[in-house]
Amino acid sequence: MKAGFIPDAVFEVNEPIVISETIDGETVIINLVKGSYYSLKHSGAAVWSGIQQSAPMADIAHMIRSMFEVGEANVESEIGGLIDQFLEEDLVRPAAAAVPSSASVPAVGAALAPFSPPRLQKFTDMEAMLLLDPVHDVDDEGWPHLPGKGGRADV
Repeated sequence: MKAGFIPDAVFEVNEPIVISETIDGETVIINLVKGSYYSLKHSGAAVWSGIQQSAPMADIAHMIRSMFEVGEANVESEIGGLIDQFLEEDLVRPAAAAVPSSASVPAVGAALAPFSPPRLQKFTDMEAMLLLDPVHDVDDEGWPHLPGKGGRADV
C-alpha cells in the first residue's frame, strides 16, 4: 500500500508488534514479528515523533519545516516516501481518526538544523535472535505465561 503525502492522513505505530525508543536523537524501532530493527535519525526521527503524537501529515511537514533548514527540499514528498516505507515494513498503520495535533515545534529563535532527507535504515542481523526470544511471546500476565497455554513456560 502506497500512501504518498496526504495532508489529512494520520498514521499510528503498529502496536503491539512494533516498539520504539529514542535515545540521543536516534530512534530505534523493532518489529517483533519480523525480527527486524530500524534506525531513524534527524528528520526521520522527527517524523516518527509526529506519528507517535497522532499528527496529520500536514502538521508533521510543518514541524519539519520549523526544525530544519529545508531550502528547496520537497518535504512533503520526503515524508510521503518515508511513510510508504513504514507501511511496507508494517511499522505503522492508518489511524482510525485524527486527534488534535500536539506535534511539538521548537521554540521561536531556536537554530535550525540542516535538513537531510529522512532515511530508514533496516537491520536484519539479529532476526533469528529476536524471533527466538520467548519474552515477547506472552499474554497479558507477562513472562512466563505463554498465550493460550494456560500455564507457565518451561524455564
